Amino acid sequence: MRKYIFVSLSVIIIFILVTIFYLSSFGIKTNKFNGLINDQVKNFDRNLSLELKDVFLKLRLKDKTLKIHTSSPKIFSGENSIELSKIDVNLDLIKFLKNEKSIQKVEITTKENSIKKLTDFINSYKFNLQQFIIFNQIKQGKAQIKANIYFDEKNLNNFKYSVTGKISEARLNIINKAVVNNINFNFNIEDQNFVFENINLNYDNVNFESKKTSIKKIKNIYKVNGDLKSKKTIVKLNSISKLLN
Repeated sequence: MRKYIFVSLSVIIIFILVTIFYLSSFGIKTNKFNGLINDQVKNFDRNLSLELKDVFLKLRLKDKTLKIHTSSPKIFSGENSIELSKIDVNLDLIKFLKNEKSIQKVEITTKENSIKKLTDFINSYKFNLQQFIIFNQIKQGKAQIKANIYFDEKNLNNFKYSVTGKISEARLNIINKAVVNNINFNFNIEDQNFVFENINLNYDNVNFESKKTSIKKIKNIYKVNGDLKSKKTIVKLNSISKLLN
C-alpha cells in the first residue's frame, strides 16, 4: 500500500514538474484568452478590433507571471488596419489563480508599416482637423512602433504608457511648397516627454543631423532642447514655445 502511494505521488510530482517545465520553456496554444486581449483593445475605443492568430500561454516562475503571446495580429479601425508583429500580455500569476484582476502590462509591437497607412488608421480612429492637415503633408516613409502599457493594480482603467520606435525614409511637404526628404530618426515617448535620437534629414539639398533632441510638455508649453547640425551651420533648438491649439 505504501509502495503504491509512493509511486502515485512520484508520478504526480513528475507530471507537475514536466508540466511546469513545458509551460515555462515552450508554452501551450490556447484560445481562452482571445476575448481578454480583444477586451483590452476595446477599453481604448469600441471601434477598434483585433484579428488574432495563434495565442500561446507561457509560465514565468521567476517573475510569478503568466505571459499571453500572439504573433502577427492585425488591428482594425473601420476599413483601415495596421500590421502588428506581436502582442504580449503579462498577468500576475497569484491574482490570476485567485480569479482577480491580474493584468500588469501589455506590450504591442508593430511590423514596419508605411506612414501613410498609419496616418490613415489614426485619422479613422480619432479624427482631428489639425491632425489631418499635418498628416496629409507626409507623403512617404516607414514606421515601426513598440508600445508598453502598464496598468494600475486596483483600476485597469488607469494606466501609464511608453512608446518607442523608428521612422525611416520619410518625406514631408511644408509651407511654400518646401520639401524635407530622407527623414530618419528614433523616438521615445513617455509621460508627455518626447525624445528624438539619431535624426537625419535633407532640406534644400543640405543634409542635417541631430544626435538628440527632446521636447517636454509643461502645462500648455513645450520646452525644446537639442541642436540640428549641417556642414554649413549649427542651429540651436533650446527654446520654449506655446502649444498651438
